[in-house]
Amino acid sequence: PNQIDKALISFWLEKQQKSPHLKGDIIFNLEKFSLAQFRGDKLLIQRPLQTVIAKLQEEKASGYFAEAISTLEEGVKGFNVQQMANWKNFEVFFMNSLALIELPEWAATFDQGGKLSLQLGRWLKTVKGMPKKALPYIEMSVPRLIAQYGAVSSETALGMRIWGEGIQTLGQHQEALEKFQTAYRISQEMFGENHIETAKSSIKIGCCLNCLNHYQEALEVLEPAYQILQVELGENNTDVASVLDKIGDSLRGLGRPKEALVKHKAAHQIFQAVLGKDHSTISVTLGSISRDFRALGDLQQELEYLEAAYRIDYAALGENHRETARSLKNIGTCLHSLGRYREAEEKLTASHRILQMTVGEGYFLLPKILKEIDVVKHLAFQTAKNF
Repeated sequence: PNQIDKALISFWLEKQQKSPHLKGDIIFNLEKFSLAQFRGDKLLIQRPLQTVIAKLQEEKASGYFAEAISTLEEGVKGFNVQQMANWKNFEVFFMNSLALIELPEWAATFDQGGKLSLQLGRWLKTVKGMPKKALPYIEMSVPRLIAQYGAVSSETALGMRIWGEGIQTLGQHQEALEKFQTAYRISQEMFGENHIETAKSSIKIGCCLNCLNHYQEALEVLEPAYQILQVELGENNTDVASVLDKIGDSLRGLGRPKEALVKHKAAHQIFQAVLGKDHSTISVTLGSISRDFRALGDLQQELEYLEAAYRIDYAALGENHRETARSLKNIGTCLHSLGRYREAEEKLTASHRILQMTVGEGYFLLPKILKEIDVVKHLAFQTAKNF
């Protein structure tokens, strides 16, 4: 980011020299076009770019604009959102990027190679909880990645994995599985079976197979991936924790909840050690542990873990986020099982409202939640009537 900031200042100085009529206007342009201001080590983006885009279009200064965007693209190369300490610091950066990338005349230059549109999609899916809005950007990126880096490349494999994640978020597990299998084949061809990148695709395949209730098949994919990642990365790594979490899901699906609980607690400890107790990823393993307790018949313990997961999602992602809504839905279902019908109705209704707002009609969980709301309403009425 420091390089981007310096490059933009240099760009405007050069532009002033080339265009005398802009003399004295450099501060205005810098203020309008400034992308970054640093406060400590946090990047805070300043202002929307629409005004400057309009100004440059009026001046027909596409050459200058392309030069500036090319500079930005250089700074974005290698940009990995998973490594960000705090996604929210980049909110305006991504919003500005969305404004730019949707302009056909600038998109090809701005999104050279498809890397930025891929990260935009990832941000919309993960941070904003808007997988439907994310998918067009992810889908846009993959042909560009293939054109820039080739069909068999690590960039294309990553694009396929993120594409699969977006589809899977919408409950389309079979379609997601196909994307993950494509990513796996690319990594296998490039690096061989026993490589970290191949193993990462295996995790995604195993996750899909679990969602499709193919638990034994999932386990056969996940256990070799775990061995590879453990050897290559060591125990205290988030990818190792992720595969342990998925192995636990397979074991629970196979009717082995005690073994599942051991795996999920191990994954939870690794995530906590690496990411801290308040990271949004922690809620995933808390949810996994809660489902183990449900399978063991301990609903009170299930509720405690679900409420802990909700508190993390609410703090890390905000109230109006898909993951926060899913946590509320899980709490509602648990309260339903505990016979606390009015409380269950409240949680389920809130979950439905948030999902409708963030994901939209057609999301696979919405009809299930509505049906459960009707059930708990009826049970609450019957209980009150009996008393």
